[in-house]
Amino acid sequence: MHPSAVAAALASFLVLAAPGTVRAEKECHVEVGPNDRVARGESLVVRSGERVENAVVLHGDLVVEGGAVVEKAVVVGGTLTLRPGAQVRENAVALGGDVRIEGDARVGKDAVSLGGQVRQAAASRVGGSVVGLALQGGSSSLAREILKGVANLDDCQVVTKGATGG
Repeated sequence: MHPSAVAAALASFLVLAAPGTVRAEKECHVEVGPNDRVARGESLVVRSGERVENAVVLHGDLVVEGGAVVEKAVVVGGTLTLRPGAQVRENAVALGGDVRIEGDARVGKDAVSLGGQVRQAAASRVGGSVVGLALQGGSSSLAREILKGVANLDDCQVVTKGATGG
């Protein structure tokens, strides 16, 4: 596995904390910007024509449709699917799930799956490394261990940066 791909996966995992910050205290807050999309426990679809800075899904799937542009895409406990014509300008990362790059979809940097696999169509393009790492040992797997490690993020509150009013 290429060291930069591992670093990209770990850095992209921190996107759960960035666009803003996550405090590892009793209370957990995730700050998101006005051009970010976050979902927990459900699927998220970035539609054609949409432009999103950070698309983050915890315990659900993320679909980026053709004609949509996402800067960074991170899924924990689900599948990240890039439909034909979709674009992720930086990293496309799934932790505990798969990355599917269909048709002529594009990833600008790395496509990484820790605990799953990367499935890439022949016409698609990835500008950096393609890494899929799935380990199984007895009843334990990398995906299961990743999901246990992020289970405490379920209680995080999502707060919009610069929000005014209710």
